[in-house]
Amino acid sequence: MYAFAEDWKLLDARQRHLVHAYAVADALGPAVALSHSSAAAVWAIDTYGLDPTLVHVTRLDGGAGRCEYGVVHHVGRIVTPEDVVEAGGRFVMRPLRCVIESAMASSIESGVVLASSAMHNDHFQQAELIEHAGMFRRWQGARHANIAYHLADGRVESPGEARSLHMFWKHAIPRPTLQFEVRRSSGLLVGRSDFAWEDFRHLGEFDGAIKYGRLNPDPSNPGAVITSEKTREDGMRDEVFGMSRWTWPDLDAERASATSRRISM
Repeated sequence: MYAFAEDWKLLDARQRHLVHAYAVADALGPAVALSHSSAAAVWAIDTYGLDPTLVHVTRLDGGAGRCEYGVVHHVGRIVTPEDVVEAGGRFVMRPLRCVIESAMASSIESGVVLASSAMHNDHFQQAELIEHAGMFRRWQGARHANIAYHLADGRVESPGEARSLHMFWKHAIPRPTLQFEVRRSSGLLVGRSDFAWEDFRHLGEFDGAIKYGRLNPDPSNPGAVITSEKTREDGMRDEVFGMSRWTWPDLDAERASATSRRISM
């Protein structure tokens, strides 16, 4: 199957994976359902640390598991009628199932990103995820996936914020209040912070490129959003809050320890 080069260049990583996954699903037909990270792409669930070049399908015809030509075929064990839904004329594992299976096959950090994104998009609630995951408690990877389910939070708004929750847990930083509103004594809202440690009068902000890119209300003035951010931060500091900021590279394993120490100081 082919795609027009002009269209392909306009797609981001998730959209490219989705095109590839749809091509595989169309070729294999009703014998399979898109699953794992490929189903996550269908449901617009954020992923992290998963190989975007591999398309995952679960066999519905009793076929054997294997990996060939960039397609991972999973044996369809404990697949209930509720697990498989139709989307766009193709069979796809429902969000709850694809998050659980992806989390078991990846790191705790990846699982936090998956579960948080799915909950943020209202695919399911945390209690429902934890309860359903009990069906898979004897599967390989279930133990670390269960940690991810408990760390995840639907209030986080980006993979960077979800990775931050994992960093706090791994480096023994107390779990913060999420999306904390800073108000003046009059009740006037000064700003909202990604994270807050109220007992320590400290705020935390994950600064992703998205904040300074497509979310800028004035694309012709790239500095406008930065100026707005600075004004917001100054206002929150005026309420006797300290603030730490970090970026995507600061969450990587080789820098996360130093980032955590900086937050804790």
